[in-house]
Amino acid sequence: MIGVASVFISCVLFIHMGLGDAISETLKIDFVLLRCVKCLTFWSMLAYTIVFTSITWTACIAIAFLASYAALWADLVLSKVAAIYDEKYNKILDSEGNNDKHGNLGQNTETEEKNRL
Repeated sequence: MIGVASVFISCVLFIHMGLGDAISETLKIDFVLLRCVKCLTFWSMLAYTIVFTSITWTACIAIAFLASYAALWADLVLSKVAAIYDEKYNKILDSEGNNDKHGNLGQNTETEEKNRL
């Protein structure tokens, strides 16, 4: 059961962190499995349950389908949490005055340094 959870978490984080997109861009390939959390979770979970467990084929397919559906919702939750974090973090930066008009975080340009002196 730990293995199933590990595969699930690995697939969701792989897609959420953008590793699939990075691999696609680096290798210059368009492989849907590297962009879709449901697809990656389904095929990875199916392969894992068939190879490393002793359950029936139908149970392996059922687990893979359930895991892929749950992975979709987990990715949506992670995306919403990331959006909330970005919004709060930007408010903190703006309130502290660390953000200039170009989006540089606390980095002063040469003209700003001269004006300040």
